[in-house]
Amino acid sequence: MSESIFRQLAGNSVVYGLTGAVRKFIGIFLLPIFTEILSPEDYGVLASVSVLTIALGSVLTLGIGNSMGLLYAESSQAGRGRVVWSAIFTMAISASFWMLLVAGLSSFLSQILTGSGDFADLVIISFAGSVLNVCGNAVLLWFQIERMVWRYTFVTLSTSLLSIAVSYYLVVVSGVGMSGVVIGTAVASGVGLCILLFFAVRELGLGFSGKASREMIKIGWPSIFGAYAFVCIDYSDRLLIRVYTGLEQLGIFSIGYSLGMVVVVAVSAFSTAWPPFYLKYINRHEEGAQVFSNVLRYYSILFLGIVLLFFIGAPIVAEVLLNDRFYEAWLIIGLVAFSYMFKGMYLIVIPGLFYSRNLGLVTRVEWLAAAINVGLNFILIPFYGIYGAALATFFAYLSLPITGWLSSRKYLKVPLSGDLFIIFLFFIMLVLGIVALQASVSDFMTKIASGIFVVLLYGSVVWKVFLYKGERDSVASFFKKT
Repeated sequence: MSESIFRQLAGNSVVYGLTGAVRKFIGIFLLPIFTEILSPEDYGVLASVSVLTIALGSVLTLGIGNSMGLLYAESSQAGRGRVVWSAIFTMAISASFWMLLVAGLSSFLSQILTGSGDFADLVIISFAGSVLNVCGNAVLLWFQIERMVWRYTFVTLSTSLLSIAVSYYLVVVSGVGMSGVVIGTAVASGVGLCILLFFAVRELGLGFSGKASREMIKIGWPSIFGAYAFVCIDYSDRLLIRVYTGLEQLGIFSIGYSLGMVVVVAVSAFSTAWPPFYLKYINRHEEGAQVFSNVLRYYSILFLGIVLLFFIGAPIVAEVLLNDRFYEAWLIIGLVAFSYMFKGMYLIVIPGLFYSRNLGLVTRVEWLAAAINVGLNFILIPFYGIYGAALATFFAYLSLPITGWLSSRKYLKVPLSGDLFIIFLFFIMLVLGIVALQASVSDFMTKIASGIFVVLLYGSVVWKVFLYKGERDSVASFFKKT
């Protein structure tokens, strides 16, 4: 892969990543405050209510989030504005219908999700925030396609900071409790939607195409089922943890899971920059396959290093940031981070399925992962609790790049680098060593010193053994120019 192509993808990923990092880390630094005020049971309720928001969030979009980019790329310059507005209006109509339905069934849904009908208002407010987010998704996707990176950054960062500020005020200053977290998110989503619609009206005007709307639904609707596969992977464990171990353990799990999902900042940065990148090769399959192979190798090397930091830092972060009631959450942080790394690898190997518009096969791959997750949850959670849930998540996400690569070979075969498996083996050996050390050592400084040694060891071996001289020169040049 040429240095200029690598720099373009990496540069956009860095910007998206820094944005996500700021948003995420501000939230993390509030954990010592929030975990002093809110109990594990409170976090358990919030985690349970969020299941509905995530579950119906996929239906709200009608799969248009996956199909709009294809129609936009195929449309003339004059017709692209109508594609964006058709997506906005279609998703808004769908979201409004589901909002009315959820509001009418809020008490029943609260009973199902939390075991009590007392949280109906939380259900309504949480879902309203999701509806507002969905209505603005098409505009954010337009920003991504047109590589309006800084505009995307401004909107997402400002709304996230507003959400955190409002939540802090309501929870800490006003003493509203856990409902303050949900209200803060909904308020910020509303403000964010207003900003996004302002940009869309100013630069695209207004327009609608029934044909474009129907085509987006036709292409995208199979991906709805795929999205539900990720809902099962990410959230089915919440319901089973509540049933088998109670809200307190669910609250601890949700904190550990959230800290592990900090890696999603980096994964999302990459996945946000990825679609406009791989769409450039829609008519250059052979070239694209080799480019994607190189991206997969570089992604794996970089993200294994990032995940290693999660395994090393988990007990240290838990000791510094969390109330003692939540400390055991550190045991799942590294494994959750490792799991979500595989989602990025999955995206790299499946562009052929999007080029061929075979979203149905994408859906089958994702549902296989969901079936693995749900089955392992039923087997592992009754015996191992939150640790069993984390293992189920890991194996489900591991299956995605494997089955995705096998399924996509017919349309676009991404070659696998021979040293990729050796890199993973080396990483696993390091992780087993550092986890064993952390479990046997209680001294805080020893944990930090051993962690620094392992990071330096990984970096040195990757630099000297797994990167060729030309690649080392390109990486050094990239950082100098950046």
